[in-house]
Amino acid sequence: MVEGEGKPCKIYDKGSLVEEHPNLITQLALDHYDVVVADGDHLEESYLALAEKIDGLLAEGYSVVADYTGGTKTMGVALAMAATDRGQKLLLTTGPRTDLLRVRFGSVTEQSPTDSIQFHRTMKTAVTKDLQRYDYSGTSRLLEDMLRGTTLTRDQKQLVRDLRNWSAALDAWDRFQHNEAFELLSNLRRHRSILGLAQRLEKVMTSRAGLDKDFEPRYRSTRAHGYEVLEDLILNAYRRAHQKRYDDAVARLYRALELLAQLRLKSAHGIETGSVEEEQVPQEYRSFCDFSSGRAKLGLFKAYELLKHLPGDSLGESFKTVEGSLRNALDARNGSILAHGFQPVDLDLWGKIEKEVVTFMKASLQSLLGKEYIFPEQLPSEVPLKMSNPQE
Repeated sequence: MVEGEGKPCKIYDKGSLVEEHPNLITQLALDHYDVVVADGDHLEESYLALAEKIDGLLAEGYSVVADYTGGTKTMGVALAMAATDRGQKLLLTTGPRTDLLRVRFGSVTEQSPTDSIQFHRTMKTAVTKDLQRYDYSGTSRLLEDMLRGTTLTRDQKQLVRDLRNWSAALDAWDRFQHNEAFELLSNLRRHRSILGLAQRLEKVMTSRAGLDKDFEPRYRSTRAHGYEVLEDLILNAYRRAHQKRYDDAVARLYRALELLAQLRLKSAHGIETGSVEEEQVPQEYRSFCDFSSGRAKLGLFKAYELLKHLPGDSLGESFKTVEGSLRNALDARNGSILAHGFQPVDLDLWGKIEKEVVTFMKASLQSLLGKEYIFPEQLPSEVPLKMSNPQE
């Protein structure tokens, strides 16, 4: 029927031959064609052969139209899948049917709409996969591409817009661009499912502003306990570890441990580790500091050393009991490519450091903030489909 001699295309009606036609190439007057050969009953083989062919055509600058009318069921499914996966058009020849065998007469070839299929496949597969990896940037790009290249219903388009802003906000949050994240989330406050996330970010911003002189938050929360920016950094470290970026994760935990001391010194004693005045510290501690320029700067362990010398400071007292194990854990970190060496941090080393450092920090937060304190949940890793309903 494709290339055969004579008139191999035959039409029967009630068992009788009623029409004969030349092969399909002749009927379509094609001056160029390729025959893709695969086992017509093997879905994977058919899909791969067609996918390779379509990819080649797209790479040469062609667009592809796939008509899945003929062939085995497997061939039709494979062709539709390969074309749809690549965002190409589908055609189907239809007409009046008298049985389930074939369209007999009066047939017409129509385009089969695939945009809703693309929408659901992207939402259920690609977007979900990116979110499960906390790849908010990848999620945002996928949704932007959907808005640019897919015809959506009004409701679908609104949902994709909202989800794009939501994922872009989480991406900014993940990069510590808190004001940018807050601006994006503010545009989604009509959704109840977003309100709690925005309120949580307000507290993080308020907490950060307590130390970061260069940061002016768009909004300040009156309900912040002051350590939210530390919680945020710890969760950020866990997201990097989930992505198997263990060096990055350990670097964030190191910074978080330092941040805990900084927050405690500032909130309880009015001391900023980047600008310590001599009269702010006990006499017996001054030998540990360099006041040659008028003010001293304290790194991680010097900040905890100061807390140990401040009478009655609970964090300093807690640090005394775990100082050795914390130093050992962080010494292992010093060989990291992001610290002073070239040895990458693997899962095992990450686990050891995480256990020592995070256990200490969570216990410290519990002690500083009271028995009712609950460490916050991780940022979302699922599509909040309820956003499609502004009342939810």
